[in-house]
Amino acid sequence: MIEVRDLPAGFHYLAAFFDEAAQLALMGDVADILARAPLFVQTMPRTGAPLSVRMSNAGEFGWVTDREGGYRYQAIHPVTGQPWPPIPQRLLDIWSAVTGEVQLPNLCLINYYDSDARLGLHQDRGESSLDAPVVSISLGDDATFAVGGSTRKDPVRRLELRSGDLIWFGGPSRLIFHGVERIRLGTSSLLQRRQLEFGARRRPDQPHLAPYRSRRMKFGHRILLDIVGSLIYLGLAVVAFGGVARFFAHPALIALAVLTIVIAVIAVFAGGNLSRGVREDSANRWVLIPFGVIGLLSAFVPPLTDRLGFWVLDGETLRWIGVVLYVAGCTLRLWPVFVLGDRFSGLVAIQPGHALVTTGIYGVIRNPSYLGLLVTMLGWSLAFRSAIGVLLMALMLVPLVARIRAEEKLLGEQFGVEYDAYRARTWRLFPGLY
Repeated sequence: MIEVRDLPAGFHYLAAFFDEAAQLALMGDVADILARAPLFVQTMPRTGAPLSVRMSNAGEFGWVTDREGGYRYQAIHPVTGQPWPPIPQRLLDIWSAVTGEVQLPNLCLINYYDSDARLGLHQDRGESSLDAPVVSISLGDDATFAVGGSTRKDPVRRLELRSGDLIWFGGPSRLIFHGVERIRLGTSSLLQRRQLEFGARRRPDQPHLAPYRSRRMKFGHRILLDIVGSLIYLGLAVVAFGGVARFFAHPALIALAVLTIVIAVIAVFAGGNLSRGVREDSANRWVLIPFGVIGLLSAFVPPLTDRLGFWVLDGETLRWIGVVLYVAGCTLRLWPVFVLGDRFSGLVAIQPGHALVTTGIYGVIRNPSYLGLLVTMLGWSLAFRSAIGVLLMALMLVPLVARIRAEEKLLGEQFGVEYDAYRARTWRLFPGLY
Protein backbone atom coordinates (compact mmCIF):
# COMPACT_ATOMS: atom_id res chain seq x y z
CA MET A 1 0.00 0.00 0.00
CA ILE A 2 1.01 3.63 -0.49
CA GLU A 3 3.25 5.18 2.14
CA VAL A 4 2.31 8.50 3.68
CA ARG A 5 5.33 10.18 2.11
CA ASP A 6 4.13 9.17 -1.38
CA LEU A 7 0.87 11.09 -1.20
CA PRO A 8 0.38 13.93 -3.70
CA ALA A 9 0.74 17.53 -2.57
CA GLY A 10 -2.44 18.76 -0.93
CA PHE A 11 -3.62 15.24 0.00
CA HIS A 12 -3.55 14.50 3.75
CA TYR A 13 -3.94 11.08 5.36
CA LEU A 14 -4.46 11.02 9.14
CA ALA A 15 -4.39 7.37 10.23
CA ALA A 16 -6.30 6.38 13.40
CA PHE A 17 -7.42 9.98 13.84
CA PHE A 18 -10.43 8.88 15.93
CA ASP A 19 -10.26 6.52 18.87
CA GLU A 20 -13.05 4.02 19.54
CA ALA A 21 -15.10 6.41 21.67
CA ALA A 22 -14.95 9.12 19.00
CA GLN A 23 -15.97 6.61 16.33
CA LEU A 24 -18.99 5.53 18.34
CA ALA A 25 -19.95 9.18 18.83
CA LEU A 26 -19.71 9.75 15.07
CA MET A 27 -21.83 6.66 14.45
CA GLY A 28 -24.44 8.21 16.71
CA ASP A 29 -24.42 11.32 14.54
CA VAL A 30 -24.80 9.15 11.43
CA ALA A 31 -27.73 7.32 12.99
CA ASP A 32 -29.46 10.62 13.79
CA ILE A 33 -29.03 11.77 10.17
CA LEU A 34 -30.30 8.51 8.71
CA ALA A 35 -33.33 8.49 10.99
CA ARG A 36 -34.48 11.68 9.24
CA ALA A 37 -32.91 11.13 5.82
CA PRO A 38 -32.81 7.37 5.17
CA LEU A 39 -30.34 5.78 2.80
CA PHE A 40 -31.58 5.43 -0.77
CA VAL A 41 -30.35 4.02 -4.07
CA GLN A 42 -29.20 6.56 -6.63
CA THR A 43 -29.31 5.86 -10.39
CA MET A 44 -27.15 6.93 -13.29
CA PRO A 45 -28.29 9.63 -15.71
CA ARG A 46 -29.66 8.38 -19.05
CA THR A 47 -29.24 4.64 -18.31
CA GLY A 48 -31.00 4.54 -14.94
CA ALA A 49 -28.51 1.89 -13.72
CA PRO A 50 -28.41 1.78 -9.90
CA LEU A 51 -25.27 2.77 -8.04
CA SER A 52 -23.85 0.06 -5.79
CA VAL A 53 -23.36 2.57 -2.97
CA ARG A 54 -26.39 3.65 -0.95
CA MET A 55 -26.35 7.30 0.02
CA SER A 56 -27.86 10.06 2.07
CA ASN A 57 -26.97 13.68 2.87
CA ALA A 58 -26.98 16.31 5.56
CA GLY A 59 -26.71 20.07 5.29
CA GLU A 60 -28.23 22.79 3.17
CA PHE A 61 -27.94 20.72 -0.01
CA GLY A 62 -27.68 17.06 -0.93
CA TRP A 63 -26.06 15.38 -3.92
CA VAL A 64 -28.60 13.47 -6.01
CA THR A 65 -28.54 11.66 -9.33
CA ASP A 66 -31.23 9.86 -11.30
CA ARG A 67 -32.18 9.08 -14.87
CA GLU A 68 -34.61 11.97 -15.21
CA GLY A 69 -32.70 14.83 -13.62
CA GLY A 70 -29.04 13.79 -13.87
CA TYR A 71 -26.35 14.86 -11.41
CA ARG A 72 -27.45 17.75 -9.23
CA TYR A 73 -27.66 19.29 -5.78
CA GLN A 74 -31.07 19.80 -4.22
CA ALA A 75 -32.44 20.89 -0.86
CA ILE A 76 -34.82 17.97 -0.23
CA HIS A 77 -34.58 14.19 0.09
CA PRO A 78 -35.80 12.63 -3.20
CA VAL A 79 -37.76 9.89 -1.40
CA THR A 80 -39.21 11.59 1.68
CA GLY A 81 -39.54 15.05 0.15
CA GLN A 82 -38.20 16.54 3.41
CA PRO A 83 -35.24 18.93 3.85
CA TRP A 84 -31.92 17.31 4.68
CA PRO A 85 -31.06 17.35 8.40
CA PRO A 86 -28.33 19.76 9.51
CA ILE A 87 -24.67 18.74 9.55
CA PRO A 88 -23.76 17.61 13.10
CA GLN A 89 -21.79 20.17 15.06
CA ARG A 90 -19.18 17.53 15.83
CA LEU A 91 -18.40 17.19 12.12
CA LEU A 92 -18.28 20.95 11.64
CA ASP A 93 -15.79 21.19 14.51
CA ILE A 94 -13.66 18.47 12.90
CA TRP A 95 -13.75 20.32 9.55
CA SER A 96 -12.50 23.53 11.16
CA ALA A 97 -9.84 21.84 13.28
CA VAL A 98 -8.40 19.79 10.41
CA THR A 99 -8.54 22.23 7.50
CA GLY A 100 -8.23 25.58 9.29
CA GLU A 101 -11.08 26.87 7.08
CA VAL A 102 -13.23 29.64 8.54
CA GLN A 103 -16.20 29.15 6.23
CA LEU A 104 -18.07 25.97 7.12
CA PRO A 105 -19.28 23.28 4.71
CA ASN A 106 -22.96 23.24 3.71
CA LEU A 107 -23.14 19.66 2.45
CA CYS A 108 -22.28 16.30 3.96
CA LEU A 109 -22.57 13.24 1.74
CA ILE A 110 -22.89 9.80 3.37
CA ASN A 111 -21.83 6.83 1.25
CA TYR A 112 -22.79 3.44 2.71
CA TYR A 113 -20.85 0.49 1.28
CA ASP A 114 -21.57 -3.21 1.64
CA SER A 115 -19.07 -5.85 0.57
CA ASP A 116 -20.10 -5.58 -3.11
CA ALA A 117 -20.16 -1.78 -3.35
CA ARG A 118 -17.64 0.21 -5.35
CA LEU A 119 -17.15 3.84 -6.25
CA GLY A 120 -15.27 4.37 -9.51
CA LEU A 121 -12.62 6.99 -10.09
CA HIS A 122 -14.18 10.44 -10.17
CA GLN A 123 -13.50 14.10 -9.42
CA ASP A 124 -15.47 16.14 -6.88
CA ARG A 125 -15.95 19.13 -9.16
CA GLY A 126 -19.68 19.81 -8.84
CA GLU A 127 -19.24 22.32 -6.02
CA SER A 128 -19.26 26.01 -6.88
CA SER A 129 -16.23 26.65 -4.67
CA LEU A 130 -13.38 24.43 -5.85
CA ASP A 131 -10.89 26.08 -3.51
CA ALA A 132 -12.69 24.48 -0.55
CA PRO A 133 -11.18 21.13 0.50
CA VAL A 134 -12.98 17.80 0.84
CA VAL A 135 -12.84 16.03 4.20
CA SER A 136 -13.60 12.29 4.44
CA ILE A 137 -14.03 10.10 7.52
CA SER A 138 -14.03 6.29 7.34
CA LEU A 139 -16.03 4.17 9.80
CA GLY A 140 -16.40 0.39 9.73
CA ASP A 141 -14.60 -2.15 7.56
CA ASP A 142 -11.28 -1.52 5.84
CA ALA A 143 -11.47 -0.07 2.35
CA THR A 144 -9.02 0.24 -0.52
CA PHE A 145 -9.01 3.90 -1.50
CA ALA A 146 -7.66 4.73 -4.95
CA VAL A 147 -5.75 8.00 -5.36
CA GLY A 148 -5.18 9.12 -8.94
CA GLY A 149 -4.04 12.34 -10.54
CA SER A 150 -5.65 15.24 -12.35
CA THR A 151 -6.58 13.05 -15.35
CA ARG A 152 -7.93 9.51 -15.68
CA LYS A 153 -4.69 8.45 -17.39
CA ASP A 154 -2.48 9.29 -14.41
CA PRO A 155 -1.09 6.41 -12.30
CA VAL A 156 -3.31 5.23 -9.46
CA ARG A 157 -1.92 4.70 -5.99
CA ARG A 158 -3.80 2.81 -3.29
CA LEU A 159 -4.33 3.55 0.36
CA GLU A 160 -5.75 1.13 2.93
CA LEU A 161 -8.32 3.05 4.98
CA ARG A 162 -9.35 1.68 8.37
CA SER A 163 -12.11 2.68 10.74
CA GLY A 164 -11.24 5.99 12.38
CA ASP A 165 -8.98 7.20 9.56
CA LEU A 166 -9.46 10.67 8.12
CA ILE A 167 -8.35 12.04 4.77
CA TRP A 168 -8.73 15.50 3.37
CA PHE A 169 -7.56 17.02 0.13
CA GLY A 170 -7.49 20.48 -1.36
CA GLY A 171 -5.20 22.89 -3.16
CA PRO A 172 -3.29 21.08 -5.93
CA SER A 173 -5.10 17.82 -5.05
CA ARG A 174 -8.62 19.29 -4.99
CA LEU A 175 -9.52 17.81 -8.39
CA ILE A 176 -7.65 14.53 -8.24
CA PHE A 177 -9.45 11.39 -9.36
CA HIS A 178 -10.26 9.07 -6.47
CA GLY A 179 -12.56 6.19 -5.61
CA VAL A 180 -13.23 3.15 -3.43
CA GLU A 181 -12.17 -0.16 -4.99
CA ARG A 182 -12.89 -2.73 -2.33
CA ILE A 183 -14.43 -3.31 1.11
CA ARG A 184 -12.77 -5.98 3.28
CA LEU A 185 -15.63 -7.76 4.98
CA GLY A 186 -15.25 -8.50 8.69
CA THR A 187 -12.25 -6.28 9.41
CA SER A 188 -14.16 -4.11 11.89
CA SER A 189 -16.85 -4.78 14.47
CA LEU A 190 -17.90 -1.14 14.78
CA LEU A 191 -21.12 -1.42 12.81
CA GLN A 192 -21.92 -4.88 14.13
CA ARG A 193 -21.93 -3.54 17.68
CA ARG A 194 -24.19 -0.67 16.61
CA GLN A 195 -26.31 -2.64 14.17
CA LEU A 196 -29.44 -3.11 16.21
CA GLU A 197 -29.52 0.45 17.54
CA PHE A 198 -28.92 2.10 14.19
CA GLY A 199 -30.80 -0.27 11.94
CA ALA A 200 -27.75 -0.96 9.80
CA ARG A 201 -27.37 -4.09 7.71
CA ARG A 202 -25.91 -7.14 9.35
CA ARG A 203 -22.82 -6.89 7.21
CA PRO A 204 -20.13 -4.68 8.80
CA ASP A 205 -20.34 -2.00 6.16
CA GLN A 206 -18.48 1.29 5.83
CA PRO A 207 -20.12 4.71 5.91
CA HIS A 208 -18.09 7.39 4.19
CA LEU A 209 -18.70 11.01 5.18
CA ALA A 210 -17.56 13.76 2.83
CA PRO A 211 -18.49 17.36 3.58
CA TYR A 212 -18.35 19.99 0.87
CA ARG A 213 -19.09 23.65 0.74
CA SER A 214 -20.05 26.07 -1.99
CA ARG A 215 -19.26 29.75 -1.86
CA ARG A 216 -21.37 32.67 -3.02
CA MET A 217 -19.94 35.59 -4.91
CA LYS A 218 -18.23 37.86 -2.40
CA PHE A 219 -19.82 41.22 -1.67
CA GLY A 220 -16.67 43.04 -2.76
CA HIS A 221 -16.81 41.28 -6.10
CA ARG A 222 -20.41 42.39 -6.54
CA ILE A 223 -19.39 46.00 -5.90
CA LEU A 224 -16.58 45.70 -8.43
CA LEU A 225 -18.80 44.09 -11.04
CA ASP A 226 -21.92 46.23 -10.61
CA ILE A 227 -20.91 49.67 -9.34
CA VAL A 228 -17.39 50.02 -10.75
CA GLY A 229 -18.50 48.41 -14.02
CA SER A 230 -21.42 50.82 -14.33
CA LEU A 231 -19.20 53.82 -13.61
CA ILE A 232 -16.80 52.73 -16.35
CA TYR A 233 -19.73 52.26 -18.73
CA LEU A 234 -21.06 55.72 -17.85
CA GLY A 235 -17.58 57.22 -18.14
CA LEU A 236 -17.23 55.92 -21.71
CA ALA A 237 -20.51 57.61 -22.59
CA VAL A 238 -19.41 60.93 -21.07
CA VAL A 239 -16.12 60.87 -22.99
CA ALA A 240 -17.83 59.96 -26.26
CA PHE A 241 -20.39 62.73 -25.81
CA GLY A 242 -17.69 65.35 -25.51
CA GLY A 243 -17.00 65.73 -21.80
CA VAL A 244 -18.74 66.29 -18.49
CA ALA A 245 -20.03 69.79 -19.18
CA ARG A 246 -21.60 68.89 -22.48
CA PHE A 247 -23.09 65.63 -21.17
CA PHE A 248 -24.68 67.17 -18.08
CA ALA A 249 -26.13 70.08 -20.04
CA HIS A 250 -29.04 67.77 -20.94
CA PRO A 251 -31.56 67.09 -18.14
CA ALA A 252 -32.48 63.71 -19.64
CA LEU A 253 -28.83 62.61 -19.58
CA ILE A 254 -28.45 63.82 -16.00
CA ALA A 255 -31.39 61.57 -15.11
CA LEU A 256 -29.82 58.72 -17.08
CA ALA A 257 -26.54 59.05 -15.16
CA VAL A 258 -28.20 59.24 -11.74
CA LEU A 259 -30.44 56.26 -12.49
CA THR A 260 -27.47 54.23 -13.73
CA ILE A 261 -25.69 54.69 -10.41
CA VAL A 262 -28.83 53.96 -8.35
CA ILE A 263 -29.56 50.80 -10.33
CA ALA A 264 -25.94 49.66 -9.95
CA VAL A 265 -26.20 49.99 -6.15
CA ILE A 266 -29.45 48.01 -6.15
CA ALA A 267 -27.86 45.32 -8.33
CA VAL A 268 -25.21 44.68 -5.67
CA PHE A 269 -27.94 43.24 -3.42
CA ALA A 270 -29.74 41.26 -6.13
CA GLY A 271 -27.66 38.06 -5.96
CA GLY A 272 -26.32 36.06 -8.87
CA ASN A 273 -22.90 34.54 -9.42
CA LEU A 274 -20.41 33.39 -12.03
CA SER A 275 -20.33 29.81 -10.78
CA ARG A 276 -20.00 26.71 -12.94
CA GLY A 277 -22.46 25.10 -10.53
CA VAL A 278 -23.17 21.40 -10.66
CA ARG A 279 -23.28 21.18 -14.47
CA GLU A 280 -22.17 23.73 -17.05
CA ASP A 281 -22.43 23.95 -20.83
CA SER A 282 -18.93 25.36 -21.27
CA ALA A 283 -19.26 25.20 -25.06
CA ASN A 284 -21.56 28.23 -24.87
CA ARG A 285 -18.95 30.48 -23.28
CA TRP A 286 -18.16 31.95 -26.70
CA VAL A 287 -21.22 34.23 -26.36
CA LEU A 288 -19.43 36.13 -23.56
CA ILE A 289 -17.12 37.66 -26.18
CA PRO A 290 -19.86 39.21 -28.38
CA PHE A 291 -21.75 40.19 -25.21
CA GLY A 292 -18.71 42.15 -24.06
CA VAL A 293 -17.87 43.68 -27.43
CA ILE A 294 -21.43 44.75 -28.22
CA GLY A 295 -21.84 46.03 -24.68
CA LEU A 296 -18.77 48.27 -24.94
CA LEU A 297 -19.83 49.52 -28.36
CA SER A 298 -23.27 50.33 -26.96
CA ALA A 299 -21.68 52.40 -24.21
CA PHE A 300 -19.53 54.45 -26.58
CA VAL A 301 -21.14 54.59 -30.04
CA PRO A 302 -24.63 56.05 -29.27
CA PRO A 303 -23.25 59.12 -27.42
CA LEU A 304 -20.56 59.53 -30.07
CA THR A 305 -23.07 59.57 -32.95
CA ASP A 306 -25.25 61.96 -30.93
CA ARG A 307 -22.34 64.38 -30.60
CA LEU A 308 -21.42 64.06 -34.30
CA GLY A 309 -25.03 64.28 -35.48
CA PHE A 310 -24.62 61.03 -37.40
CA TRP A 311 -27.74 58.90 -37.86
CA VAL A 312 -29.56 60.64 -35.03
CA LEU A 313 -33.28 60.66 -34.41
CA ASP A 314 -34.70 64.15 -33.81
CA GLY A 315 -36.39 65.38 -30.66
CA GLU A 316 -35.46 65.97 -27.01
CA THR A 317 -38.65 64.15 -26.06
CA LEU A 318 -37.07 61.02 -27.48
CA ARG A 319 -34.32 61.27 -24.87
CA TRP A 320 -36.89 61.08 -22.07
CA ILE A 321 -38.65 58.15 -23.73
CA GLY A 322 -35.27 56.47 -23.79
CA VAL A 323 -34.74 57.14 -20.06
CA VAL A 324 -38.12 55.60 -19.23
CA LEU A 325 -37.38 52.53 -21.33
CA TYR A 326 -33.92 52.30 -19.75
CA VAL A 327 -35.40 52.17 -16.24
CA ALA A 328 -38.07 49.69 -17.32
CA GLY A 329 -35.45 47.48 -18.93
CA CYS A 330 -33.13 47.56 -15.91
CA THR A 331 -36.05 46.69 -13.65
CA LEU A 332 -36.97 43.75 -15.87
CA ARG A 333 -33.31 42.75 -15.97
CA LEU A 334 -32.86 42.74 -12.18
CA TRP A 335 -36.24 41.37 -11.13
CA PRO A 336 -35.39 37.76 -12.09
CA VAL A 337 -32.01 38.06 -10.35
CA PHE A 338 -33.77 38.91 -7.09
CA VAL A 339 -36.17 35.99 -7.66
CA LEU A 340 -33.47 33.41 -8.43
CA GLY A 341 -30.74 34.75 -6.14
CA ASP A 342 -27.53 32.72 -6.40
CA ARG A 343 -29.13 30.35 -8.90
CA PHE A 344 -28.80 33.18 -11.43
CA SER A 345 -25.45 32.63 -13.09
CA GLY A 346 -23.45 34.47 -15.71
CA LEU A 347 -22.69 31.03 -17.13
CA VAL A 348 -25.00 28.39 -18.60
CA ALA A 349 -25.03 26.14 -15.54
CA ILE A 350 -27.20 24.20 -13.12
CA GLN A 351 -26.60 25.48 -9.61
CA PRO A 352 -26.73 23.55 -6.30
CA GLY A 353 -30.33 23.29 -5.14
CA HIS A 354 -31.54 24.41 -8.56
CA ALA A 355 -35.33 24.36 -8.80
CA LEU A 356 -37.55 25.26 -11.73
CA VAL A 357 -39.33 28.60 -11.16
CA THR A 358 -42.59 28.82 -13.12
CA THR A 359 -44.58 31.44 -11.23
CA GLY A 360 -44.77 35.24 -11.32
CA ILE A 361 -43.15 36.74 -14.37
CA TYR A 362 -41.74 33.31 -15.20
CA GLY A 363 -45.31 32.14 -15.71
CA VAL A 364 -45.45 34.28 -18.87
CA ILE A 365 -41.91 34.44 -20.26
CA ARG A 366 -39.00 32.10 -19.75
CA ASN A 367 -36.20 34.65 -20.17
CA PRO A 368 -37.39 37.95 -18.66
CA SER A 369 -33.88 39.10 -17.78
CA TYR A 370 -32.78 38.86 -21.41
CA LEU A 371 -35.81 40.82 -22.54
CA GLY A 372 -34.86 43.38 -19.91
CA LEU A 373 -31.36 43.57 -21.40
CA LEU A 374 -32.76 44.36 -24.84
CA VAL A 375 -35.16 47.01 -23.50
CA THR A 376 -32.28 48.55 -21.51
CA MET A 377 -30.14 48.76 -24.65
CA LEU A 378 -33.04 50.28 -26.60
CA GLY A 379 -33.66 52.89 -23.90
CA TRP A 380 -29.96 53.78 -23.68
CA SER A 381 -29.78 54.22 -27.48
CA LEU A 382 -32.88 56.42 -27.63
CA ALA A 383 -31.57 58.57 -24.78
CA PHE A 384 -28.78 59.48 -27.22
CA ARG A 385 -31.14 59.48 -30.22
CA SER A 386 -28.90 56.90 -31.87
CA ALA A 387 -30.13 54.76 -34.76
CA ILE A 388 -26.83 52.83 -34.69
CA GLY A 389 -27.46 52.03 -31.03
CA VAL A 390 -30.78 50.47 -32.00
CA LEU A 391 -28.95 48.36 -34.58
CA LEU A 392 -26.47 47.23 -31.93
CA MET A 393 -29.42 46.14 -29.79
CA ALA A 394 -30.71 44.07 -32.73
CA LEU A 395 -27.24 42.58 -33.21
CA MET A 396 -27.26 41.45 -29.58
CA LEU A 397 -30.07 39.06 -30.49
CA VAL A 398 -27.60 36.73 -32.26
CA PRO A 399 -25.54 35.66 -29.19
CA LEU A 400 -28.58 36.07 -26.96
CA VAL A 401 -30.66 33.52 -28.86
CA ALA A 402 -27.68 31.14 -28.89
CA ARG A 403 -27.42 31.56 -25.14
CA ILE A 404 -31.15 30.95 -24.66
CA ARG A 405 -31.07 27.76 -26.72
CA ALA A 406 -28.11 26.42 -24.73
CA GLU A 407 -29.86 27.17 -21.44
CA GLU A 408 -33.10 25.56 -22.56
CA LYS A 409 -31.25 22.45 -23.68
CA LEU A 410 -29.52 22.16 -20.30
CA LEU A 411 -32.74 22.80 -18.37
CA GLY A 412 -34.55 20.23 -20.50
CA GLU A 413 -31.92 17.63 -19.65
CA GLN A 414 -32.10 18.55 -15.97
CA PHE A 415 -35.87 18.76 -15.44
CA GLY A 416 -37.18 16.59 -18.29
CA VAL A 417 -40.95 16.52 -18.86
CA GLU A 418 -41.50 19.19 -16.20
CA TYR A 419 -39.54 21.67 -18.28
CA ASP A 420 -41.16 20.50 -21.53
CA ALA A 421 -44.59 21.25 -20.06
CA TYR A 422 -43.42 24.65 -18.82
CA ARG A 423 -41.95 25.49 -22.22
CA ALA A 424 -45.19 24.53 -23.96
CA ARG A 425 -47.24 27.10 -22.04
CA THR A 426 -44.84 30.07 -21.99
CA TRP A 427 -43.06 32.37 -24.43
CA ARG A 428 -39.30 32.30 -24.87
CA LEU A 429 -38.48 36.03 -25.09
CA PHE A 430 -41.22 38.23 -26.58
CA PRO A 431 -44.75 37.53 -25.23
CA GLY A 432 -47.10 36.75 -28.05
CA LEU A 433 -44.32 36.64 -30.68
CA TYR A 434 -41.41 34.39 -29.74
